[in-house]
Amino acid sequence: MNKLLTLILSSALLIGCSTLKKIDTTGFHSDHITIFYEKDSVATLSSIEYSIDNGKYVKELTFKLIDMKHADKVQNLLYYIHQRHKGWEIEIDYPITNFKINN
Repeated sequence: MNKLLTLILSSALLIGCSTLKKIDTTGFHSDHITIFYEKDSVATLSSIEYSIDNGKYVKELTFKLIDMKHADKVQNLLYYIHQRHKGWEIEIDYPITNFKINN
């Protein structure tokens, strides 16, 4: 669980602190709601949100990673989605694996 949390926080910091430069999206393609990397399914569209935030209309697409196999390509995945959906906020949800609630 600590590795997953570290990966999520690291990705958020890396993505949040860097500007979008030319990031390699070679190998990514999609069919409506599923995004693939080469032949592997990587993420699926899990929700679409519309909201008003500080008086501004906001549109958000949330994709859920199918598994952690290509978690190292999340920044590339975000850029791939951003190229196709300009003006939308993009969110990637990581799957929670090996999670246990201690009572």
